[in-house]
Amino acid sequence: MAELKVYNAEKLFYEPIESTPQVVTGLIPSGLTVIAGTQKCGKSWMILDLCLSVSKGEPFLGIPTEPIDVLYMALEDTPERIQKRMYKLTDDVSPRLRFATSSKTLSNGLIGELNEYMHQFPETKMIVIDTFMMVRLGGGEGTYANDYADASKLKKFADAYKIAIILVHHVRKMRATDIFEMISGTNGITGAADTNMVLDRPNPHSKDADLHMKGRDIEVQVWKIQFENCKWSIVERKNEEQLFQESIPTDIHAVIDFMSDKREWKGTATELVNALEAEGMPPNLLSKHLSQFDSSALKPAGIYFKSKKTNGKRSITLRKSDDECR
Repeated sequence: MAELKVYNAEKLFYEPIESTPQVVTGLIPSGLTVIAGTQKCGKSWMILDLCLSVSKGEPFLGIPTEPIDVLYMALEDTPERIQKRMYKLTDDVSPRLRFATSSKTLSNGLIGELNEYMHQFPETKMIVIDTFMMVRLGGGEGTYANDYADASKLKKFADAYKIAIILVHHVRKMRATDIFEMISGTNGITGAADTNMVLDRPNPHSKDADLHMKGRDIEVQVWKIQFENCKWSIVERKNEEQLFQESIPTDIHAVIDFMSDKREWKGTATELVNALEAEGMPPNLLSKHLSQFDSSALKPAGIYFKSKKTNGKRSITLRKSDDECR
């Protein structure tokens, strides 16, 4: 069992702590990262390109990198398949990149095996395990406790050596409202990881995909990417603020614009639809959106919203919010 580690607040506050450099700034920090996607969606091509790039210190997806030692555990591949893929991706390679095509499992000595590897190659800064399930065989996976325990072992290892460990994983076939809930297994895996990513390519015949990411050391983002000639490239990056703005319905944007030159407005939802000239907008949906996006969109825009039912009729009040109005 791990010992209790206690830090003095004053010492922690005033003494500088050296940050561990990210492998790919804004994308692959140190710690444990899970990258999940469907089979044949291009995960392994992306991961091999990542390993080739950072081992040479070349840009990955257009982001500059520094050369580092990398171990790619391609546990579902053969040396011949790896070789053929490298021929398609690059004209030269770095000796700082090493491959393993077999290993022990987490329940049968993997951590000890990785410790030995780190002693042999102490400059290693990134380890990729492709796939996570290959090191869990016989590990009793399936429950939250087991999922969290297995992922935590690898996170603790990454933290101890201040390196990045990437787990290549699968997603469920059933789509979910929250893309990260599609990651196979329980929330124990995503909860233990520092960073979670989903490569979403619903149509395997399309070159277009979305790379969703969130983590403790990177912001929530979605990158639109394309797969061509066995390589992924960035088309567009969207950060958390952009994603949030896109999630706000057009009727809420219309309300904010409508109130830009007004101090107060009162009436029913139907009357507001007419005032907005939002033909075809159901009044009950507008009422729902006003309540749903009150704190996240209306208040930040300086608009106070109130809904009140009197004599069986519901009225809406929109008012520019300030201390006097409240």
